Amino acid sequence: MKLLVHSLTFPPDNISTGKLVSELANGISNHGYEVTVLASTPQYNPDKTAEKEQPLEYFSKNIFKSKYKNITVFHIESNVRSYTKAKRAMQWLSYHSSSIKFLFKRRKSFDKILIFSYPPTMNLVVIFCSLILKKKVIYSLWELYPEVALNLGELTRGLVSKPFKILDNYALKRSSVVVNSNELKNYLVNNRKVKSSIDVIYHFSPENNEQLEIDSIDGLNKTIVYAGNFGKPQGLDSLIETFEKSNDGTWKLELIGNGALYEEIKLMESDCVNIYPYLTKNELNKKLQDTQIMVVSLSNKLTMEGFPGKTFDYLSRGKYILSYSNPNSALANFINGHKLGINISPGDDSSLKKFMVDIHPGEVVDTSKRAIKISSSLFSREEAVSKYLELVN
Repeated sequence: MKLLVHSLTFPPDNISTGKLVSELANGISNHGYEVTVLASTPQYNPDKTAEKEQPLEYFSKNIFKSKYKNITVFHIESNVRSYTKAKRAMQWLSYHSSSIKFLFKRRKSFDKILIFSYPPTMNLVVIFCSLILKKKVIYSLWELYPEVALNLGELTRGLVSKPFKILDNYALKRSSVVVNSNELKNYLVNNRKVKSSIDVIYHFSPENNEQLEIDSIDGLNKTIVYAGNFGKPQGLDSLIETFEKSNDGTWKLELIGNGALYEEIKLMESDCVNIYPYLTKNELNKKLQDTQIMVVSLSNKLTMEGFPGKTFDYLSRGKYILSYSNPNSALANFINGHKLGINISPGDDSSLKKFMVDIHPGEVVDTSKRAIKISSSLFSREEAVSKYLELVN
């Protein structure tokens, strides 16, 4: 059976979402499926070293070709990601236009297609493949739009949001849907009234990360680290403000990454808050080697609309998770339900202050053991691949 995997990001673009897709594609390929990938050229974290190991060769106009393990990857030529909303939207539409042309020309080369949802306009490709190409589509929905944009105040209800939601519901209707939390599934069923098949497949860490050395812990490391995107959905400004109010001067907060709000967040740096740009894998591993507590931050305005994939990276490292999110969020339910750390509501400095006083090395050790165990069993790449294989069959 021939499967085409379609995603915006894929190696050699050095970004976690692309790496996640690559592990799923490779896992499916290892089970005997002929897998081909259609993605963009690197636009988030171009990595010269990665591009040397996986060189892109000219294939045709605006199309490049590379080899990832035993998988052929076609890359649509794309500009480096823009953080301007209008330009970003145009990048998405240009990408979809090129991908639809490519898919139509090569429609006989694949039987089924697995599509990953970012950007949100990927629903256009879902509809094209199911309605025009008559292909079975598995649609993996990682973030829910327009709900994310509406709740963050980036979009007003009406002219754009209403037709977009109609279009999105139609895409969901015409595909087998995968979501990354039970909360998102329940919302689609109860609020969006989606009646198509919906499977829940949580993310996993695509990296073989170094784990916290539990046996060597003899004290509490009072440095909390965030590593990820600096965007509006993360609510990092609120995190920093709440941390500053709660800190007795003995704790530090370190934020590592990049994104649309990096420059704004950088201005919030202080004696106890350090901001670092994107680090290479080796640099990040060195930075996180002795870190015990890592924070996953999500705007208080978001609940089920998205689930930060970085959570699973932290778990695979054996870290205690400080979830800074709405108490009704899928993230909070996950952390609390599996006893992987604690959830602090955004702006709740008294609860964060209490956490800083109460947390002790023994609790970190116990939580780290649970994190390592759960990331190698329930939320492993093998488990995720197995579930995707059931849908592909």
